[in-house]
Amino acid sequence: MKRILLTAVVAMAAMAAGAQEYADSTLTETDLLKRELAQREAELAQRDADLAEIERRNIDKAIWSPGRFTKLGFNFASTGDGFKAVDKSQYSFTMSKGASYMFPSRPVAGMLKFGFDMTWFDFTFTKYKTPSYGVGEGWTSEIEHDNGNGYYDEEEDLDLDLGRMSLSLGALGIGPRVSIAPFSGMNNALRYLRGSIYFHYQPTVTAYAVSEDGNAEFAFAYVGMWRFGGCLQYRRIGLGVEGYWGKGKFSPIGLASFYDDGFDDDGEKIERKFAATRLYLSFSF
Repeated sequence: MKRILLTAVVAMAAMAAGAQEYADSTLTETDLLKRELAQREAELAQRDADLAEIERRNIDKAIWSPGRFTKLGFNFASTGDGFKAVDKSQYSFTMSKGASYMFPSRPVAGMLKFGFDMTWFDFTFTKYKTPSYGVGEGWTSEIEHDNGNGYYDEEEDLDLDLGRMSLSLGALGIGPRVSIAPFSGMNNALRYLRGSIYFHYQPTVTAYAVSEDGNAEFAFAYVGMWRFGGCLQYRRIGLGVEGYWGKGKFSPIGLASFYDDGFDDDGEKIERKFAATRLYLSFSF
């Protein structure tokens, strides 16, 4: 009888152990399935985050664009030395190239960046209007000329007159810039629109020449130019306007004296001022 009872107890214990082992095995498989599912969900979430980050970077790149720029502009320019009336430009063109360095990498509030510009070179050519001497535009010299027969012709046109012009070459200009993209948070085409304002100092070497009445006169100087302006840009193309001004003391080169334009015969340096309003197109590459 005891043997039968012992056998029954052992059998019941074995059955209970098997049931517990089965339960534990079933619970472990469920946990593994849950763990694998959670891992897959985390991987999907990370992939979505990576794709969102790539899209954000592409949008930021399109909004802020590469920092390198080329500008082509038309100027309304003038120059004067304090002795004669100010010369106004007949036409004036400019070309400049440089780069903008903006910070931080993530825009402040998603729309604002600060930085500075480096202008590698700035080339400007200006042709000034010919002054009127009471005989209308242009100019004819009335002089006496011996024609070889003892008679004098009193009026002779001078065909070599080129007028007044200046040529400036600037290099390594530098100054701060602030840019804002107010619609960057929108999911439409306006997100790529941004505006900038800047203030630069531009070292230049400027040549000023006068070719009138058969005389050619030439002078050059270092001119420190200042530039303040703004630009409205969409992706890689911008439209801007800026003021450009400065002055320098010019030294004549011995073709002729600049006496009529403020230079003494002994070659004394005379200060000449330049100013311009520039309208330009900007291209970023």
